[in-house]
Amino acid sequence: MSLHPIHTTRRIREAYIRYLKTIKPFQDERLRQEFARALEEENLLVKGPYIELTPPSRRGNPFET
Repeated sequence: MSLHPIHTTRRIREAYIRYLKTIKPFQDERLRQEFARALEEENLLVKGPYIELTPPSRRGNPFET
């Protein structure tokens, strides 16, 4: 199974937003709608994914000079 960083980030973000909307819902409908709208703002909760490419390390004994 391969892990696609963009799709995985989207799924985690969506699950987190669902959780935040249900953990303690506002009694006031207007506040509930504003909160839901704020959660959907781009880059509010999740920024990324960030992928770092690291070159392979040198082979051999690291203590050799």
